Amino acid sequence: MNSEYTKAAIFASMILVVACSTNSDVSDQSIENTVPEYYLSAVDSFGVEVGDSINMIGSITGFCNHPSGAILLLDRTAMRIRIIPENDEVLCAGREGEGPGEFLIPLEICAMEDGRILVADSWKHEIMEFDLAGDYTGSFLNAGEESTPFEMYQVDSNSIVGSRVEMDFNSDPIQVLFHIGRYDSICVPSVKYEELCFELTSSDIYRDMDLVDFCATPTGKVFIVPDNSDYSINVFSSNGDLLYLMNPEIERMAKSEEDLQLEIEEFEEAIQNGQINPAMQEFQPAPYHRLIALAGVDVDGHLWVKRYDLEGGYNFDVWDPSGNLVYTVVLEDTTDVLDLTFKIDQYGILGANVDSDEYPRVYSYEIDN
Repeated sequence: MNSEYTKAAIFASMILVVACSTNSDVSDQSIENTVPEYYLSAVDSFGVEVGDSINMIGSITGFCNHPSGAILLLDRTAMRIRIIPENDEVLCAGREGEGPGEFLIPLEICAMEDGRILVADSWKHEIMEFDLAGDYTGSFLNAGEESTPFEMYQVDSNSIVGSRVEMDFNSDPIQVLFHIGRYDSICVPSVKYEELCFELTSSDIYRDMDLVDFCATPTGKVFIVPDNSDYSINVFSSNGDLLYLMNPEIERMAKSEEDLQLEIEEFEEAIQNGQINPAMQEFQPAPYHRLIALAGVDVDGHLWVKRYDLEGGYNFDVWDPSGNLVYTVVLEDTTDVLDLTFKIDQYGILGANVDSDEYPRVYSYEIDN
C-alpha cells in the first residue's frame, strides 16, 4: 500500500482493538511570483549511515521538536522514544509491553510547551506522559475501552487537537466516525472541527480519511484541509469559530486512468493480504492527486503549506496569521533525500525520511536569507 493509506492503516489497527456551518471571511489571497523566494539548507541530521549501527533507527513513526531544543523520534519498530539533545548522548525511553509507560501500538508523539512528552498508543487506549529524562509520569488521557486521538498538536496548556476514529455499534449498519477535535484530558472532544461518517463496509473510509489534513498551534489556532487535492484551508479558533478561509486559485491535478487503476489494484492486494476488511465495497479512488500538505506553523505564526504540483524538490507557501502569502521556500532535491515528511513549529524546521525502504533519518533545516 502506498503512503496515502496512512490513516487507513491506523483505522485497521483500531478495528482489531475494538474487534458537519459557520460564515466567515475569505482573505484576499493569490499565488504570485512577486513574493520573495528563500531556500532551506540542512544544518544537522540524525540517523543511520551506511555501515553505522550506533544511530540505527528502526522506523520513524512520529517526530517533533522539544522546547529544550531536543528532537523527539517515535520508533515503533524498536518500541522506543529517542530523545536527541542538541549536544549530548541520545536517550531512549519506553519499551514494548503492557505495563505503565510501555508500548503496544504507539501512533504519534508530541511535546507540550511545559516539556511533557505525549505518546498515543491505540492498543493501550492511552496517551502517556513522559518527562525529558524519559521517565513515565502518568496518563494525559486514558480512554478506557474507547479509541484514543492520534496526530496530536497542543492548543493550550493542557489541551490537544487530534484526529480520532470511533465506531457506533448501536447503529444498523455499524457506523465509523472520523473526527478532528479538541481534547481536554478526556476522550470526548470538547470541540469538533471536522467530522466524517461512514458505514463500516464502505471503502470510502480509505479514500476520504486520507484527504483530510490538519495542524494546530499552542496559541489556539486550528488549520483544517478537508480535501488535500484542493488548495482550501479552514482556519478555526480553539473553540471552533471559523476565523477565515484560505482558498487561492490553484488548478487541481487529475489522475490518469493508469493512476486510478493502480490504486484499485493496491486496494485489492491489501484485502488479499488481510490488511483491509474483505467486506469492503468496491473501491473508488479520489479523482485528483494530492495537491497540498500542512507542514506546521513557525515561530512567527506563519503557516507552511507544502505543494505537490511543482517538480525539482520541496516547495512551500508561507502564509502570515492574517492569511496573506508572504514568501515561498524551496528545498532542492538531492540524491540522499528521497521522500521527506516535514514538521515545523515554534522551535524549528524538521524533515524526516520515513520511507521504510530507505534508511530512516531526521534533518534540521534553516532558511537561507
